[in-house]
Amino acid sequence: MLFRSACPLCKRPFPHLVLRTADGKVISLERGSVSIGRSELGRSMKVSVLQAVFRRVGPETWVESLGSNGSYRWTGTAWVRLPERRPILIQQGDRLRLGDVHVQLT
Repeated sequence: MLFRSACPLCKRPFPHLVLRTADGKVISLERGSVSIGRSELGRSMKVSVLQAVFRRVGPETWVESLGSNGSYRWTGTAWVRLPERRPILIQQGDRLRLGDVHVQLT
């Protein structure tokens, strides 16, 4: 799959998402693929060494949950576990729980 960071017609760069943790850490999802795990999320033992992979496909960002303690998305009323090893489309404003670490997508 070819990674495009800009629109092929107008040449404007696609917007990219940023993960913000509750303690203020910011992780850019600007690259084509970003692996997130324990070392990026404050060394919590509930977060796997490789918890999730975020991939940009054009203007879209997808997350694939890989951690043994699971990754979850807030639906507004409950946390729903993301399926393992299956890419799920995410967007700005989504709240995720990676292991026991809460992040917001901005």
